[in-house]
Amino acid sequence: MLRSIKYFLNDDRGFVVSSELVLILTIGVIGLIVGLDSVQNAIVEELADVSAAVGSLNQGYKYNGFSVGTDISSEGSSFTDNADINDSAGSSGAISQGVNIVSAVAEIAL
Repeated sequence: MLRSIKYFLNDDRGFVVSSELVLILTIGVIGLIVGLDSVQNAIVEELADVSAAVGSLNQGYKYNGFSVGTDISSEGSSFTDNADINDSAGSSGAISQGVNIVSAVAEIAL
């Protein structure tokens, strides 16, 4: 067994020249960078969709009070979700503008 290991360690027939190895690793790293850029763009688009969905939620609520006899009662409550600066009323102008801003920031970060 020890003889086989020594033979394997001293065998140079399968040795890869270091310049070939550097070329292969360079091509691999370039491919990795391109792949990560694609992943980053997909993540930015999905997060922009999520932020648009959360921004379009109406958080208003209302419930009526009640009373039971003369001792037990509860007041009602309500909250109206007014439009914010970035809310869009039926159009996607503000939302798509936000997506463009996020994409521009992502491109600058690269």
